[in-house]
Amino acid sequence: MKNVRSIAQKVSIFTVLSLCLSQSALATSSASANANATAVITGSITLTKTADLQFGTAAPSDIALTVPATSGTARASFGVTGAASTAYTITLPASSINMTTGAGATADEQIVVDTWTSSPSATGTLSAGGTDTLYVGATRAAIRATQTSGAYSGVFTVTVAY
Repeated sequence: MKNVRSIAQKVSIFTVLSLCLSQSALATSSASANANATAVITGSITLTKTADLQFGTAAPSDIALTVPATSGTARASFGVTGAASTAYTITLPASSINMTTGAGATADEQIVVDTWTSSPSATGTLSAGGTDTLYVGATRAAIRATQTSGAYSGVFTVTVAY
């Protein structure tokens, strides 16, 4: 009888353990969900020069001349095209440039241009049609009394970016 009782106790313990383990397995829970990965690719932005910056005709000893970006026909202008109704940033030259004539080797063959401005200033927004006009102005240094006569020119870079 002792063996039967011992076996019955072992079966009871095994049954209890089995129930506990199956209850524990039933108690775990998990869930899953899906999400989409999305991106919007805007069209590239372009900048096209439509007019050069013009300081006109000057004579020796003329004072410095500022061409404003906000008005006039002497300012440089650029067409900006890209994604409709999108804001863009404007980067003007960080330093001065030299307009030169001849070899441009001497101070009398160079004229400094600096103090760059733009309209719009710093940022612009493309129209619903994806276009805008950017104007650039600057200051030409005073003309030296010994300035070499001739046609002067220099290149400057303007950058726009989304």
